[in-house]
Amino acid sequence: MVADAESDSMLRVNHYPPRPELQGRLLTGFGEHTDPQVISVLRSNGTSGLEICARDGSWAAVPPDPDSFFVNVADALQVRTRRAALPLLHLLLLHGRSTFLSRT
Repeated sequence: MVADAESDSMLRVNHYPPRPELQGRLLTGFGEHTDPQVISVLRSNGTSGLEICARDGSWAAVPPDPDSFFVNVADALQVRTRRAALPLLHLLLLHGRSTFLSRT
């Protein structure tokens, strides 16, 4: 985590290196969670594994797109908007073939 004592800015980077020993199996890289800050901006860099939870409780994979960003409402925005903006429950599954970086 990177933070500056003179600022309220914060950057968190999660690194998931390739895991070739998984050989087609999936491993939870970062379990079900919401993010603590105001928003999270994620980029897949062409790597799959991000899944989001729908209102009905089902999980959907977010297709990797190297040209797009995924903007996620986080916990602090929920508080500031008095629950008008709700955070998105999500998780990361690792498939072992490539590196995944999460920056929030």
